[in-house]
Amino acid sequence: TRDSGHQLVLFDDVPGGAGHVRRVADQVQEIIDHALMRVSTCSCGEETSCYICLRSFRNQMFHEQLSRGEAIQVLHQIASPEARAAWQAQRAGVV
Repeated sequence: TRDSGHQLVLFDDVPGGAGHVRRVADQVQEIIDHALMRVSTCSCGEETSCYICLRSFRNQMFHEQLSRGEAIQVLHQIASPEARAAWQAQRAGVV
């Protein structure tokens, strides 16, 4: 992503593909921006996570490793300028 040197890899785990990756790729910036707002507005502690922001049944083996604060940091780096501005305003209590 941009200058961070990180990459986001999307893959479809359906044999032969179901076309989900193509649809997601067309909206990836919107999805990243929405994810930033989701984790930013959750009320669980930033050092942890919950089923509202990051946890799901499928990632239950990683629940103890999921950190809402770390997710915010990563998403903030790749979010659009508009989403970063909204996050800053929300953080400052302007919104």
